[in-house]
Amino acid sequence: MRLGLSVASRSGLPAARFAELAAAAEGAGFDAFLVAERLADSFALSHAALAATSTITVGTAVANARLRHPVLTGMTAATVDELYGGRFLLGLGVSNPALNEGTLGLPPAAPVPFMRDYVAALRRVLAGDPALDRAPARADLPVFLAALQPKMLRLAGEIADGVVLNLTTPRTVPGMLAEVAAAGRRVTVAAVLPCAVGVDRQDARRAGQELVVGYALHPAAGRLFAASGYLAELTAVADALRSGDRAAALALVSDAMVDDFLVSGDEQQVAERIRRYRAVGVDLPILFPIAAAGEWEAAVRRTIDIGRWIAKEI
Repeated sequence: MRLGLSVASRSGLPAARFAELAAAAEGAGFDAFLVAERLADSFALSHAALAATSTITVGTAVANARLRHPVLTGMTAATVDELYGGRFLLGLGVSNPALNEGTLGLPPAAPVPFMRDYVAALRRVLAGDPALDRAPARADLPVFLAALQPKMLRLAGEIADGVVLNLTTPRTVPGMLAEVAAAGRRVTVAAVLPCAVGVDRQDARRAGQELVVGYALHPAAGRLFAASGYLAELTAVADALRSGDRAAALALVSDAMVDDFLVSGDEQQVAERIRRYRAVGVDLPILFPIAAAGEWEAAVRRTIDIGRWIAKEI
């Protein structure tokens, strides 16, 4: 089966460690190794991972498009893809206003029109723009869009090769895919599945609490958590965060919410969760290790070990 692994750049792991983990994921039978960008360069980390591997697809899931001109993104993607034999996957997103405008000082931008124009410019580069003296790149270099809200889901279905879902449960995926399908095109469906595997229940709960609190103030969080029946709980968590009480916010995250949004347990439990996502239309489940205590490398290596078993059994 197809199975991906995503490693967070916010982990602070050095590029050399990303390379080692990519090689380990390839050896374990994963089909894709992806870098989740925050404030580290996902393209540079992808380059390191590609250099350490020979067959696995490597890419960004996702890179913050607001940080890069689309022409530069296109040239970088085409060059890296050519250098490593067509193994690069370009996943793009617009992140959120708290990061882009609050932390990075970028001007506001309407996400959907921005991404529509961005992908159009990017594809001109990949097609070979005479104005840039740029030869055509690989025609099928995959461009995936991260999408959480209905309008972005529909845009992904219209202009992208794939969509990257997040904060889903098997109950909510069908509704999201109905939006993607509105354009009448078939695109690859990837879903990021936050996980805490190979740990006890208490450690998994802490990881799940961190996950929910980390997304509680995201603009899409209300709709996404409401779709799973957790709007009141999320509102309480968000209110605690706004008041500056992070400890209270963590304590408000219920076991039920953790169980819905976090993949945990042993090999068989993780495999069954992946089967459920595949049954509702996910083509590429992407395990995304969460480290509650900052032990990122250990969390990733545990996930690789479980992925090795899953790749053989499913």
